Amino acid sequence: MTDREPPFANSLFPFVANDLAPHRNPVTCILVGLDRPLVVCAQAERIEGDMVVIRPGVEHRVEINGRAKVLYFDCLEFPLAAALAARVPREVAALAIDALASSSGAQKELRARFSRGRERCPAGVERVIDAIVHDPMTRMDQGELARRLRLGRTQAMRVFKAATGMTFREFKRWTALCAATRQIAEGQLVRTAAMDAGFADTAHLTRTFVPPSARRRRWRPQPRRRHVRPCHEILIGDGQRQRRPPSTRPAPRAVSVRHQLDCNPRIAAISRGRRSR
Repeated sequence: MTDREPPFANSLFPFVANDLAPHRNPVTCILVGLDRPLVVCAQAERIEGDMVVIRPGVEHRVEINGRAKVLYFDCLEFPLAAALAARVPREVAALAIDALASSSGAQKELRARFSRGRERCPAGVERVIDAIVHDPMTRMDQGELARRLRLGRTQAMRVFKAATGMTFREFKRWTALCAATRQIAEGQLVRTAAMDAGFADTAHLTRTFVPPSARRRRWRPQPRRRHVRPCHEILIGDGQRQRRPPSTRPAPRAVSVRHQLDCNPRIAAISRGRRSR
């Protein structure tokens, strides 16, 4: 046993989904399919299994088709050699099952197993992380981080990223997202959970939760239609649909080019002069 426990959080979230769109996880996670084995896919890889450990920072999508659970390990270096993901090793499979069953002791032990042989986080960085995790609304900027670590700003940012694997801004954003998600899962209002986690409002939480690339893929503008439907359906107040009659304005009359020229006084005068010749 170590003298002090690391302050990093472990976040467990159950959910139901068919497929997860392409995304990158900011931290190492274990994903388990409760109804059937899941599939983690990238451009050149496809990993199928009941429990899968996924490397952070690599874009992938997931086929789930049912219930699932995800366990995030903040600031845990990926413990395996796989480029994208791998099945949970057999020697820790039973421990991983207990950890995914909401056992905090099993989660700590699993983190310790995955962290074995790696350097310990500096005490100053641990105190900063502990302050942020316990109060996501803490307004700690880079200057405050440098003062707490007693280093220059640039050196403090480098030390923090070396210890956590994330930039200072990324860590604060991820911690706030997890805090808000936990409150929402417990039944708290989205607006209240967002503000308690340090977000300005619900829209701020949504923009942070969905990256711009995913928003562009999801809200890609549709091409304009070349033809308009003859009858438009409009939604009225009671929820019924009412057909709007087509326009009663008469269609424009087909006019010959000669008639259009004769109606123009200047063109008509020139035309009459040419005829007289």
